[in-house]
Amino acid sequence: MNSLIKAAQLYKSFGLSVVPVNFQKKSLINWEPYQHEIISDKELRKVFRYSSVEGIAIICGEVSGNLEVIDVDSKHDLTTHLFDDFYSAIQRSNADVASSLCIGATRNKGYHFYYKCPVIENNRVLARRSTTKEELLINPNDKIRVLLETRGRGGYVIVYPTPGYQFIQHDLGHLPVLQPDQRLMLMDIAKSFNLYERPRPTIAIPSIHYYDNESPLNDYDARGDVIGLLEYHGWKLVRYDGVKSYFRRPGITDHDTSGDFHHGLNLFGVFTTSTEFERKVGYRPCAVYAFLECNKDFRLAAKRLLAEGYGVPYNKRHRA
Repeated sequence: MNSLIKAAQLYKSFGLSVVPVNFQKKSLINWEPYQHEIISDKELRKVFRYSSVEGIAIICGEVSGNLEVIDVDSKHDLTTHLFDDFYSAIQRSNADVASSLCIGATRNKGYHFYYKCPVIENNRVLARRSTTKEELLINPNDKIRVLLETRGRGGYVIVYPTPGYQFIQHDLGHLPVLQPDQRLMLMDIAKSFNLYERPRPTIAIPSIHYYDNESPLNDYDARGDVIGLLEYHGWKLVRYDGVKSYFRRPGITDHDTSGDFHHGLNLFGVFTTSTEFERKVGYRPCAVYAFLECNKDFRLAAKRLLAEGYGVPYNKRHRA
């Protein structure tokens, strides 16, 4: 415990925002305030003495001097040499940048690339792949594996001396400050490892400027059981607070919740990068149906919903 407190105090002296985490890598305190200000010495000593503290998280973003981290998720790597290939590609493009990066190894055999930059973004997926047939046999609803992603604004990473974590090149006292073009180089290299092509919707979601309550899509929005649909596809209902239903995504995740359905707005949204849904985008029930049942084909979704009893065929609508 003392070693964690000393390390947290050291990282704080580097201008990094720290919070305590448990074994599941979950923050033991509300960490939203510490995205904007660094914890006080008194509060640090208090919260890092909690009995369930197992490690330290560094909050990325402006509060930590524009810290951003590229997370290499080796457990999803089928080649077994994603880290070596990624680092070698950086070396070929700019050896000085490669040698300046702070790099850490993680508990799950992954890697973190740490740097600061005047220009950073929110968390972003950079490369992923589709699940294999063997993986789908274990969980048919877990369709995507993330290979590389960033942790920036709104994210945090677990660091040494949390058990299982270590630095293999430099440490947090020697963080490089990259120029925007150097950071962009890292982004482009990471994206080159992407193996997943996101299916495109075959037609646009119907415009809200013209609402046809007899269309199967709009009728499903009004009457469809989107909660049951999500559960059927492996989303676990975690809790309901009177306004929103909260879900955990299919597959393995360290987070309690991955998305929610707002009953008043009639919108589903996710705050994870590991599903077919875009993060922080609102999806109507008919869009959730199209994504999960019809591979994002809204035309097919309308046809199937019509067959299931939603809406009225187009040629029979609004007849005088």
